[in-house]
Amino acid sequence: MRLFSRPKRKTDSTERRTTALSLIYVLMGFFIIVRLFFLQVIEFKYYNALASGQHDILEQLIPKRGEIYAQTETGLYPLAINRTSYIVKAIPSQIEDPEETAKILLPWLKELRERGTKTEDEKIEQLLDIKALIEKNDGTSSPVLDEADNIDPELEKLIDKLKVKPDVYELYLLKGVNKDDLKIFTENEIKGIYWTPLASRYYPDKNIGSHLIGFFSYLSDDQKGQYGLEGNWDDLLRGRSGIFRGKKDAVGSEISIAPRTLHQASNGADLILTIEPAIQYTACTKLQQQVEKLEAVGGSVVILDPDTGRILAICAYPDYDPNLYNKVESIGVFTNPVISHAYEPGSIMKPITMAAGLDSGAVEPDDTYYDEGEIKIAGYTIRNSDFKSHGTQTMVDILEKSLNTGAIYVVEKTGTELFRKYLDDFGFGKKTGVELAGEVSGNLSALDRKGFIQAATASYGHGLTVTPLQMAAAFIPIANGGTYYQPYIIDQIIYSDGREKNFEPKSVRQIISAKTSALLSGMLVSVVKNGQASKAGVEGYLVAGKTGTAFIAGPDGRYTNQTIQSFVGFAPVEHPRFVMLVKLDQPKVKFATQSAAPLFGEIADFILKYYHVPPSELK
Repeated sequence: MRLFSRPKRKTDSTERRTTALSLIYVLMGFFIIVRLFFLQVIEFKYYNALASGQHDILEQLIPKRGEIYAQTETGLYPLAINRTSYIVKAIPSQIEDPEETAKILLPWLKELRERGTKTEDEKIEQLLDIKALIEKNDGTSSPVLDEADNIDPELEKLIDKLKVKPDVYELYLLKGVNKDDLKIFTENEIKGIYWTPLASRYYPDKNIGSHLIGFFSYLSDDQKGQYGLEGNWDDLLRGRSGIFRGKKDAVGSEISIAPRTLHQASNGADLILTIEPAIQYTACTKLQQQVEKLEAVGGSVVILDPDTGRILAICAYPDYDPNLYNKVESIGVFTNPVISHAYEPGSIMKPITMAAGLDSGAVEPDDTYYDEGEIKIAGYTIRNSDFKSHGTQTMVDILEKSLNTGAIYVVEKTGTELFRKYLDDFGFGKKTGVELAGEVSGNLSALDRKGFIQAATASYGHGLTVTPLQMAAAFIPIANGGTYYQPYIIDQIIYSDGREKNFEPKSVRQIISAKTSALLSGMLVSVVKNGQASKAGVEGYLVAGKTGTAFIAGPDGRYTNQTIQSFVGFAPVEHPRFVMLVKLDQPKVKFATQSAAPLFGEIADFILKYYHVPPSELK
């Protein structure tokens, strides 16, 4: 008999089960370790940000945007100013009844959409994708329930948005709401709905000078100036944002004892312009009337002070209302043609050609040449615009009768290289440097080619391109005694801390002598009194100037029958108060004497009276 028995061996099946369970435990442990690694290392930033969104308060402090003014005798005249509108937002965690809240909100949202006038400057900007919530009601159903008493799909979507979600603390509904539209929330005690002030932009002059000012828009959540001064000076106008950081509790309230970080916003600077509002209004209004009267495609006006280069007015048509910038049919209307449209100027270039000839001593006002009506150069035949031969003509006659052959004669006497130098000095082929975005330089590259034909056509304003601002600025030396001043539009910058930066006239160079300036001015007075530009005159005043009618080249490079018609001049000639260029694109008349010259005369008459300039001569 055995006192001790030997233990029995485990069966093979028991061993297999033990091994399987051990393997499962090992695999589970490995999975947990891998998952923790991903959560705590690989995906740490994501979950940390998620937790921060639930417990942190992070608010951007928006600075006050700088405003744009013009200076008048009675004070500052507003051109772009701020208005207070409101952002309406919901905090889902504080909304007790999402269904009832949505039933109150939805008709309000629809009403704003249907009414069209959604803010003080007639626009509502929306955040997030809630467009479907405020689509225009077709009138066949009630704002909340349809005829079958089924739940309105829009209502369902809004209810869903207002319900509490773990990752949504604040829901933006509308941006840019008028104060009067907030009465719905004061008349109905709706918990969880809040509104905060929002700076919106307003342009009192609406279409007047819109190309100069530009507009202020929203790009998603970002506010940004576009085009004109609003775009070019956006960084200065917008200022610098601030930031507030704190902690909030489970219901979204700030924890007062938690650490805080506060960086104050720095408001934008104000711009004070050189613009004369009365002159600007008159020029823009009369331009629009003339464009519409003559069924032109468009037009431009720019007016400068010849003693400083200050821009007194800058207009283009078609224009737009910057308060309603989002209603334009084509964004091309935002571009300012005064600085962005380079064109062949035509005969308004002849005074520049004559200035080169007179100043270089190549010609004198009483010098003569024989006009045969045409001239052949390098196989090309160039004719006068009237297709006539005028015989013996003086330099004064060349301008009075706008003789192409005469302009070619002056360039031939001056020399092509010296002529090109004068064009450079007058500012052609390069930007003026005005404080506006989108300026182009024009093009003198044709004059770099060998041969006389390019200089010949340039002498009467073909084969080269200029901008209206360049052309007007080129007449400053003719008007003021020979000095070129850089055109400028900013008179003063006033910073939020009270500092001021003043802009002074910038004398760039002496281009022609005072004698040349006086001689040429007298010749241009003769053009208005005795030549083709009599309609540009103002009774009682000596007005100097020149017309230009240039044919527009087609895609194939050949000239079409369409024209651009201009007039450039200044008055009174003894002490000019302004230099002005007016330009009309494809008017339904043949020459600038019928279109641009009369428009110049009307605006000039107003300016002279506005400045109380005494008459130059007895009536």
